[in-house]
Amino acid sequence: PALALASHRGDGAAPPASSSVLALPDPPAWQRLHDAASAWQAPYAGAPALFAATYARRNGDGAQVGLQLHWYARQARDAELLTHQALPYGARWMPLAQRVQHVAVASGTVSVREAVLARGGERLLVWRVYRQGGVVTARPVLVKLLLAQAKLLGTRQDGADIIVFAAYDELAPPPRARLQAFLRAALPVIEQRLQELPHGP
Repeated sequence: PALALASHRGDGAAPPASSSVLALPDPPAWQRLHDAASAWQAPYAGAPALFAATYARRNGDGAQVGLQLHWYARQARDAELLTHQALPYGARWMPLAQRVQHVAVASGTVSVREAVLARGGERLLVWRVYRQGGVVTARPVLVKLLLAQAKLLGTRQDGADIIVFAAYDELAPPPRARLQAFLRAALPVIEQRLQELPHGP
């Protein structure tokens, strides 16, 4: 698919349609909600290719899950997956808790970086993983090692930030089961599409 690069920073809404760069198929049992507005946009550095969408289960209760991808065809200082962000969750959301969560997916168990964000009585459960060198990981150290290895060997350096999230009320339990169900269905689709993207060494 054709790629469009866009630079967008914020935390209140999804990026404009022109920055959606992947013709990503709907994950099995989930459908994209084209008219749904995202409550949050994860900040990022540089000008990655972007994809943002909101999904709900087919024949489900309408509960939503957001997906955001930031894909870097090449990585350089201040324009890579692990570039430092002064406000890593944006200006409007405050992190209440952060930890690593282990999640069962179709290929086994994957670790995700979990954050609970707050804005008034609203809560946002955020799961984030990185894909570098074909490896999905929550470990920044491994991302750096894989990128350094790719630069040394002259192999593909592209990397992606994969973020899934769901809003909920402060009195409700975090929707971990919903995120797990979505990630289980979506991760194989996402990995296949990222592997197909053109890239530079």
